[in-house]
Amino acid sequence: MYLLSTSDIEWQRQSDALLLSQHIPRRWHYQESSVSFLLEVPDGHYDVAEYLLSQQYVEDLQRHAQRSRQTKSGPLLLEPAFAASLSFACLLALLFALFGPHTATYRQMIFHAPALGYGEWWRLISAALLHADLPHLFGNAGFMLVLGWAAAECVGAGYMLFFWLLTALGGFAVSFGLSDIVNTVGSSGGLYGLLGVAGGHGIRHPRNPQDSRRPRLRVFGAVVLFLAFTAFSPRANIYAHVGGFIVGLALGYVSPKDKPKPFWQLSVFVVTVLVCGWGLLSAMR
Repeated sequence: MYLLSTSDIEWQRQSDALLLSQHIPRRWHYQESSVSFLLEVPDGHYDVAEYLLSQQYVEDLQRHAQRSRQTKSGPLLLEPAFAASLSFACLLALLFALFGPHTATYRQMIFHAPALGYGEWWRLISAALLHADLPHLFGNAGFMLVLGWAAAECVGAGYMLFFWLLTALGGFAVSFGLSDIVNTVGSSGGLYGLLGVAGGHGIRHPRNPQDSRRPRLRVFGAVVLFLAFTAFSPRANIYAHVGGFIVGLALGYVSPKDKPKPFWQLSVFVVTVLVCGWGLLSAMR
């Protein structure tokens, strides 16, 4: 008896393999008029073959529906990775308005190497949240939107903000230990850190396992361009940039392939907010 007709070669192979696994005789007849294949099975095996193929068809439909749900995207502003990056970029602008160089507390918040020697460690945090002027702010806010978005796609929005803080601190620590820079300010160390996070994650978990060179080339190219973009500024803190990138590269490399669960995303987000809040409040006091 004829059971089904199909022009899908892949479906024909799946059906053939399924019937073969159950030792059900079958024969395919090519229909030239409809450019398809007609499946014939013996009468005594018709009911079993019909049940097996119908189950296979249902499973294929379910897999297709699941892939469709996974690839379907909503409004960009509702995506956590983009929304978190945009919100943080706006926060940097707000902090510039509240604590910029035009305010009395600005000098108490910037990275000042001698003050760190006297225990004013909050400057490592507050300095990463402030900027020297509008071009500095706009440049870093724009990079925050792009690089934060990329990192959050890899590790989640909460971990992206947490890693930004860690890499910003790491960048300032390298600057404090290796350079003779006295005063500096800005979130660039953390931005290089986010670039490192996205790059390290891509190197460890490439989308195409057969070609792991592309993530390395992309990271190398992005670092060269980003460094070139900032190296010509006499006020650029290259030590903080390189230090933040190295810390971020390590964090991204050791991060798991899948994003941590929402509980951990929220937990590290709360920790980040509390630490940043402590830094700002300590500076204002």
